Amino acid sequence: MQDKLSIKKVYKNAGVYVARHFPAFLFLVGLYFIGNLLPMWIGINSYKIIAIPYFFLFLYIAAGCYYKEKILLDKKIFASAGLRFLTVALVFLAAMLICSFAINLILDFVRTSFMGGEAVVYLALHSASGLIVKYLFGFMLFIVFFIIPAFAFISEISGKSRSFLTTYVKTKGNVFRIALVCAIDYILLMLVIGICVLLKLNAFVVEIFRVFVLIFIMITYFKMYDFFYKVPQKKTQQDEIKTDKLQTEENVQIAEDENIADENDNEVV
Repeated sequence: MQDKLSIKKVYKNAGVYVARHFPAFLFLVGLYFIGNLLPMWIGINSYKIIAIPYFFLFLYIAAGCYYKEKILLDKKIFASAGLRFLTVALVFLAAMLICSFAINLILDFVRTSFMGGEAVVYLALHSASGLIVKYLFGFMLFIVFFIIPAFAFISEISGKSRSFLTTYVKTKGNVFRIALVCAIDYILLMLVIGICVLLKLNAFVVEIFRVFVLIFIMITYFKMYDFFYKVPQKKTQQDEIKTDKLQTEENVQIAEDENIADENDNEVV
């Protein structure tokens, strides 16, 4: 039976990681923040040109730091990881284009084949419910054709199973749980930005908070990968105390049972 992803544990483990590796977390925050400043240094028109390559490079370094893999000078891993990242991006783009084309064909058919079809199509495209369905559909495409297969990119770095097909096998039955984690991440990001705007904080400060949340979101993604690929998690001090307590109680119970057994044996004799 396929294990179910615990959303609570994803955030708990992510929080524990940040608390235990805060210097590494700050390093990733700084690295990502520098990436946001690059377009200003090079020229705003160059943003689209450098955004995707820098995002790949950042994820590559971040995954290497997280899994403590010495990958930066490994040209073979860099090339393989880059190919997988590019493949995932192209598959997601192709899925978006194909679905958009298919939906437009259906809408055109409805518009031209049924009386009142024009009004139906207009409502589908511009009503609140239609927009919600549109964004939810796009969000699920993002989960199925980018978030899940991108686990193969992480596995290329961490040395686990690297197959794209494996990502779907390992996450079977957990698609909506993954989507829920991603939705919570997005809500968290919007909430933090909204609070910063309400407090009328400086744009520079708002960007710092935004990057902090984005790096935390990335950690939650790594934690989901850890769950599906059975990467062992380090126990917190509290967990170790609970384990020791349970072990002690178990030993005491065993000792009591042995004493009772000995007394019974003596009575029989």
